Amino acid sequence: MKKSLLLLALIPLVSLSLVDKNMPIVESVVNASETISVNLVLTKNGLYNGKQGQNNDELFLENVITFTGEVGDALPDESVVTSTVNDVVFTNWIYYDGNGKPEVADTLTADLNNQILYAFFDYEGEYGGGSSTGETTTIYFQDASWWNKYASQTSIYLWNANNTDVINAAFPGQGMTHVKFVPTESESVGYNYWSFEVDLGLYTHVIFTRTDTNDATSYADAKTIDIELSSRGTNNMYSIVDSQELFGDPGVSGIWTTYTGE
Repeated sequence: MKKSLLLLALIPLVSLSLVDKNMPIVESVVNASETISVNLVLTKNGLYNGKQGQNNDELFLENVITFTGEVGDALPDESVVTSTVNDVVFTNWIYYDGNGKPEVADTLTADLNNQILYAFFDYEGEYGGGSSTGETTTIYFQDASWWNKYASQTSIYLWNANNTDVINAAFPGQGMTHVKFVPTESESVGYNYWSFEVDLGLYTHVIFTRTDTNDATSYADAKTIDIELSSRGTNNMYSIVDSQELFGDPGVSGIWTTYTGE
């Protein structure tokens, strides 16, 4: 009986030895790829590989393509994204975060899955010849909660760097038209959209200014940096990027993007 017990005790040891030698250990996969899909809005005159996109009725988007890749893949660049408008070139993609603020995206990331990205173009021609074109373009401005927390409004100051006599009004400019208020954390906290009709043939630069609630000509200690109108490309809205309060010079920075009326 002792010999039989000894033989049985050795069997599992032999089996383990065979497993160790002949069966490789399978390690867990690290950094497995993740497929990301985004909707790229080419805007009105944009092209992708020389062609326009499709309309997405479900998302209420025009001229859009669906782009799919893996985390880390580069988004389409100026080599494939072009415009039907002369002197207009693609620069980057813009999307809106949870608070409605614009962000720039260069590559696919996990948090971009199913996001809507808008093409940002830059105009390489010349603005501001100093003479009226007879036509106006609607320029929009998106403020921030700290900008309007005292119910302040927004004015616009326009001038021509080539002719200092050409301005739309004395600083801080003329009051912009309030479009709508978008709440974020509560009904009393959020940001506003403002609009103004601009003759782009007259001006080369713009500053958006914070003005008193009841007086659009009374400066309220906050403004944007000096902005070249040529930097807007085909976009129509300047949005504040800095989320912290910033008063006086040199002014708060922002980014040109597109107001779609949503």
